[in-house]
Amino acid sequence: MKAQQKKASVKRVVSMNEQYSQELQEYRREREQEESNKYLKQQQEQQAEEAKRIMNEECDLMLLLESKKFTKPISFQQNKENFISAMQNQEMTQKIRKYKGQHVEGIQIENRRVEGTETSQDDQTLLLFPPVDEIKFIDGVRRARKGFQRKREIVDVDGVSPIFYDNYIDSLDAIDQHVQFVYNEQGHRAFKILFNFGVIIEELEHDKNGQEIITYKYRLPREDTVQTHIPKNILSNDDIEEYKQYIRAEIIEMQNFNLENTKQRYVAIYSMMIKVFKLQKTVVGTS
Repeated sequence: MKAQQKKASVKRVVSMNEQYSQELQEYRREREQEESNKYLKQQQEQQAEEAKRIMNEECDLMLLLESKKFTKPISFQQNKENFISAMQNQEMTQKIRKYKGQHVEGIQIENRRVEGTETSQDDQTLLLFPPVDEIKFIDGVRRARKGFQRKREIVDVDGVSPIFYDNYIDSLDAIDQHVQFVYNEQGHRAFKILFNFGVIIEELEHDKNGQEIITYKYRLPREDTVQTHIPKNILSNDDIEEYKQYIRAEIIEMQNFNLENTKQRYVAIYSMMIKVFKLQKTVVGTS
């Protein structure tokens, strides 16, 4: 009897172990399925995100390509010009600040007879330095102005970029008046302004005996050298007033600057040219 009971107990234990083993295997299969499902879901989500990203990139590219079809080339050029203009305005502002509080030293040769040479109002210039040799200097001024009219000249070949000459600059007021004249001539329409001076250059050399030789040369206010100064888009009276300040800063810099290790220097401004580039037909008011 006891043997039978013991045998039955063993069977129950074996049966329980088998059931436990089956349940354990089932549990493992369920966990593996859950992990598999979880992994599959993650893969599907990643693939969906990647597909969405690619679709968005393709959509952006299509929009860009389509927008270019309706974007005029002038807009790209305009963006470039706006950037350049902003950089030039920054450079101009820095130069104005650099010489703020400084003034152009006004120097003038009196109208008088100098060793047989009778000076006159037509010999006056905006002097940056007293010339070492007044006679040679006056001769240089006369050579520079020879053949040019006393009155203001306007050269307008294409109707878009006229050039305004004043061949008798003798003061800062004369420069301001010339700049203001050009501004008024535009009838309050937007334009770009550039300028250059006609200058007298004093040159110091030595002969074979070591004696100093002073000569005076002149440089015309040529159109191809206007880029030595900063241009500016003029949209209002405030803009033209700022440009006048910038011109003064350039003159002060000329007084502080010698050429070729002091062998040459600018001694006078005798004329001025202003070149205008008419911009779009935008009418601007004065401020």
